Amino acid sequence: MNYKKIGVSVLGLAIATTLLTGCCNQCGQHTMEAGVTPVAASGQIMEDFTLQDIDGKVHHLSDYKGKKVYIKFWASWCSICVKTLAETDRLAADMDKDFVVLSVVAPNVGGEMSKDKFIEWFKGQGYTSLPVLLDEGGKVTKQYGIYAYPTGVLIDTEGKVQSIIPGHLPKEALQKEMAKLS
Repeated sequence: MNYKKIGVSVLGLAIATTLLTGCCNQCGQHTMEAGVTPVAASGQIMEDFTLQDIDGKVHHLSDYKGKKVYIKFWASWCSICVKTLAETDRLAADMDKDFVVLSVVAPNVGGEMSKDKFIEWFKGQGYTSLPVLLDEGGKVTKQYGIYAYPTGVLIDTEGKVQSIIPGHLPKEALQKEMAKLS
């Protein structure tokens, strides 16, 4: 038995575990807080929320009852999120009256910039159709069990979660998923 190789493997595993744990503890996006139960489960009614967008308009999830809703949870430090914003903005612009695209960002949570800095940054990006709701304190993000960015949630016309999509889903694929919703 080669104990030197085993020792190196164990050391490598210990270092990787320490690095991953450090990242998760620092950003807070991958660990579940005690007493927080995510509500985003397939077939479950999404709990209503009240969030302001970057222009100060108040949004309630219940405002969209009877419509299909896609919510994209994202962060400005997430390279995939930022790279796909233009596509999400086009998706929001192309939607009909029965479908809504929203996005949620949690200022000052998990490495996200402050609310004021985020608003200034986002307004400089030139997107015109994508509503960005500010989840100050990250309560809604945690409540919905979002621990990776981007994550999409598809909600049907009855307010039930139909899909939770970790990562990015291209516009055409997302439109096909939305077409399946009631």
